[in-house]
Amino acid sequence: MIKAINPSSVRHRRFLVLIGAICTLLLLASTESQVASSYARSRKTGSWGSEAVANALKGKCTLMLLTYDRGNLLSQLEHYQNWAFLDRILVVWNHQTLNPNFTVSQDLLPDDAHNDLADGSNPIRFKVVVRILQQPRNSLNNRFQPFPEIRTHCVISLDDDYLIPAASQQQLVDAFYNGNTDRIVGYEKMARTHAPVGDKMWEYRGDADVRGASIALPSGSVFHRKYLEMYTHALPVLARETVDMILNGEDILLNMMIANATGKPPLIVNATMGEDGAGEKGNATGLWLRPGHKEARSWALTAFTHLVFGRMPLVTNQS
Repeated sequence: MIKAINPSSVRHRRFLVLIGAICTLLLLASTESQVASSYARSRKTGSWGSEAVANALKGKCTLMLLTYDRGNLLSQLEHYQNWAFLDRILVVWNHQTLNPNFTVSQDLLPDDAHNDLADGSNPIRFKVVVRILQQPRNSLNNRFQPFPEIRTHCVISLDDDYLIPAASQQQLVDAFYNGNTDRIVGYEKMARTHAPVGDKMWEYRGDADVRGASIALPSGSVFHRKYLEMYTHALPVLARETVDMILNGEDILLNMMIANATGKPPLIVNATMGEDGAGEKGNATGLWLRPGHKEARSWALTAFTHLVFGRMPLVTNQS
């Protein structure tokens, strides 16, 4: 847990500078409807597969894996191709000049076959459809793009530093399809919360339990694809520009947006996350290791509250 912010501290002054910068962006940004605008009005028809296809794929999910230049991407794909509940894997490649060191075959690998990565064969076949989507610019907002390749209602958002066991992820997928398609479903290990501090400021706090969670971090989280449309087309440009400016907070913004739309907290599942030998934490090179990471997330909470939603929309899980 980070310490409360003293209004006279350097951190408080930095926060005021940040708010000033965001307010400048607000003046420059074109006027957009707030999140209160209905999803139905904001959606761009035909941006992905039909509802009939999605309904036929009930129980299946699309895995969206965000990465920049992770060297072990191939081993991750080899692991995740075995998730029986996947329709396809979309690798959101955020590097503009470096390409993956392999290509993906359009032919699928039979279920009873193994990827022979040792022979250096290229392109590589997988047991599920894999698409490498190289982005035109490096942005954390790319994590929540409504890509037309998404055919399922269910989306799994994943960072590139975990290998999650299939049985654990299946629990979250089952929870989603069992009457929770309007909520974000996450792991207890990824549960976080928020708290008021100072004058109209909010603090980001880590390691919440199931009952106290108001935020589900995206590693392994499951949610409906409609929220990708809402994030990209219904949120004010200012919200996503703030994420780009501070290189932080896209996951907080998604949680606040969903809570604002539903009035519900995230659904937290007590499932093992990479602790059974099948998965382990990857190389510690993530953005969360940067100095001031939690501080920036508290700033993001406060900025989004006042400049995007006009209130604190997050709801704490009480069950």
